Amino acid sequence: MRSSNWVYGVCLLLLLLSSVQIATPSFVLAATVLPVQPSTLIPTDRDGDGRYEDVNGNGREDFADVVLFFNQMSWIAANEPLAAFDFNGNNRIDFADVVMLFNEMGSAPATPTITDISPASAYRGETITAIINGTNFVSGTEVAIVGDGTTIDGTGETLLGPSRISCTLTIPSAAPVGTYTLMVRNPGASTWVTRVGGFTVLDPSAPTITGLSHATMYRGTTVGATVVGTGFARGAQVMITGGGQTIYATEESVLGPTWIVCTLTIPSTAFVGTWEIKVQNPGMTTWVSKAGALTIQDVPTPTITGFSPDPVYRGSITSSRVNVYGTNFVDGAQVVLTGGGQTVEAFGESVQNGEEIDCDVFIPTNAYLGSWDVKVQNPGMTTWVTKSKVFSIRDTPTITGISPSSAPRGSTVTATVTGTDFGPGIQVYIATSGTTVWGTDVTLLSANQFRGTFAIPSDATVGGYQVGIMIPGMSYSVGSAQGLFTVRA
Repeated sequence: MRSSNWVYGVCLLLLLLSSVQIATPSFVLAATVLPVQPSTLIPTDRDGDGRYEDVNGNGREDFADVVLFFNQMSWIAANEPLAAFDFNGNNRIDFADVVMLFNEMGSAPATPTITDISPASAYRGETITAIINGTNFVSGTEVAIVGDGTTIDGTGETLLGPSRISCTLTIPSAAPVGTYTLMVRNPGASTWVTRVGGFTVLDPSAPTITGLSHATMYRGTTVGATVVGTGFARGAQVMITGGGQTIYATEESVLGPTWIVCTLTIPSTAFVGTWEIKVQNPGMTTWVSKAGALTIQDVPTPTITGFSPDPVYRGSITSSRVNVYGTNFVDGAQVVLTGGGQTVEAFGESVQNGEEIDCDVFIPTNAYLGSWDVKVQNPGMTTWVTKSKVFSIRDTPTITGISPSSAPRGSTVTATVTGTDFGPGIQVYIATSGTTVWGTDVTLLSANQFRGTFAIPSDATVGGYQVGIMIPGMSYSVGSAQGLFTVRA
């Protein structure tokens, strides 16, 4: 193999002397780096400079890469992205690139520099993911911090580019507190590059607890809660204890030294009574407690007193969220509508002050016409609370006529509209291309008739108009045939 490499080296030099060049073809090169035949491995850019010196993809840079490049120069020029293999930057693949690659073999990576690290501090007992910024980083660059005789090696170092490395730093709970020297070392280097005082290990102080955002929680519920206090450190843990039971919070996130948001899942068998809330900063061996901060109760039985809007119309997604009114509603409560043997489940339920549930419903086009019941179930309950005949579903309204059926420009006319299934809160308009006039002083006379006033602009379009209506609980308007109303000159 040594003899073969020598022959290739001599061939390279002779070819250089002859000034033979292979120009990059004029057609568009592939955008993806491909294995260079006969290798089946994808070339790699080990130093993050955008050029793929590891031509055969075996994870290292050696003379075998030069040989493969030399043998497959024409194929590389025709199939690989130019920028990936143009080592001398002359915008073509030629023998000068082979020489450049040959000269790079065995050379040590450039000496790195360190700008900073983020985050620049961590608490005893904490594990962080850090980003080191600098220059000349390559794949395999090592990271460590050293302080007061203690060395903490980074793990999982990942090259994000020649100026960035990510790694994991796990700070022992007994690590000395104070400033540390940040160090990096490229592969093959015998010494470390340092930045004195680049990192700080902190001693988490004992936090204090002021309170909890939810002073009352219920069995069988899951609550997003906020712990309020002081001295909370990144990585702090939360738990509650009561009646000999312990519930650990999940998804803790420290928003600052005075706030921790977390999730508390209360089992259906949780102790009923007062509970303590506890917080432990990373590196601490004891928990800080606040007694009586939380009360857990059985889920109360809700009551239902009303529903809005009423009526609701077939085929509508309510144009605004519907409202269920009552008492003892708990976060996570569900709403179901039933009528004529049909069931419609609400979605997006949101409890407001325990006395109102806002939600959305979709009313099918074949929904039962008549009175419907509303049902509510608090989380943790196995039965539904029902309010019978609390609202009605009506068929889509129709418009059959308007009287008077015409008016001149610039006039104000009070007209009576006839049809079917009109309801409270009805709105009316007349419209044609370029002109829409909304009615005012609309008065519902019956399910088949209402009255409204129209102020016809003096520049209104002359001709036939459609009469349209909207009613609360409808997400669309219903219109008559064009020409039911006429604006005269």
